[in-house]
Amino acid sequence: MDLNNSTREAFFAALSSGCSVTFAGNKLSGANVVCGFIEGGAMAIGWDGGVSPCPPLLHNHVGYLRQRKRALHRHIIGKVSDRALIDLWNDADYVAYRERV
Repeated sequence: MDLNNSTREAFFAALSSGCSVTFAGNKLSGANVVCGFIEGGAMAIGWDGGVSPCPPLLHNHVGYLRQRKRALHRHIIGKVSDRALIDLWNDADYVAYRERV
């Protein structure tokens, strides 16, 4: 799509829609529909050795998404003091979790 006077209005409407907008291979705006940690094959490890899918899930807190308040709750897969990191990564429940996200 070329950006010109004919396409400008529709393009800017898409940018302000709250949906994910990708143009010429670049994500320009919108919803975060993927988890960068899971897509990148990463995990987060807290100070206590708790392993989580990402840093925001290491602790309970309140956040905002599109100006809506939401409570995030700690989600720990296991602890590195109890299991090897590779075992936590390959845990059937965590594999299923990554596939859902």
